[in-house]
Amino acid sequence: MMPNVAGPASTKRQMVMYASLTAVVSVVPSLIGLSGQEYGIFAGALGSIFIALAVGVLSKLEPTAEMAAAKRMFFFSLLYLFAIFTALMIDAGYAAT
Repeated sequence: MMPNVAGPASTKRQMVMYASLTAVVSVVPSLIGLSGQEYGIFAGALGSIFIALAVGVLSKLEPTAEMAAAKRMFFFSLLYLFAIFTALMIDAGYAAT
């Protein structure tokens, strides 16, 4: 829906911006002492991949390549959120035993 309102270029820029903000915010618990260093490294690595996928969408000009990159980013975002929340639970000691 967003590309129909603001245009594809604006949507792609916003995807990179929001992916970057999400990646930074996911590392904050480690920086302020609410989680361990291992979580911070894990979150940073996943965040870097997420940002790289968003930049990949931004760099694609051909519609089919753009759609493929956007789908990869979308599916990774689902995995990313699951992995981040799971890592927080494991770090906090709430993992199922």
